[in-house]
Amino acid sequence: MFLKPFPGGKGEHKAKMLFIPLMAEPDHPFTSEDLKAIEENLARLHESSVQRVYREAWQQCEMKGEHLPPAKALQNLVQIWKFLWKRR
Repeated sequence: MFLKPFPGGKGEHKAKMLFIPLMAEPDHPFTSEDLKAIEENLARLHESSVQRVYREAWQQCEMKGEHLPPAKALQNLVQIWKFLWKRR
């Protein structure tokens, strides 16, 4: 666990600690080309398959202990969510 003192004075930092979750490994987000490819691949799937992929992406975005989910997992979830909204 990584704790960073919260800005304040006269010992307030002891009472107010800012918890910063750790990343499991260096994070590299998708490029715009990657995101476009995800959208194109989603367009080829049946609605029920897109919903299944969305649920799987949702699970990948869960925090594991103190570790944040990777940026790619979040970007993937958002891309699928946008796609589902466009299809409505």
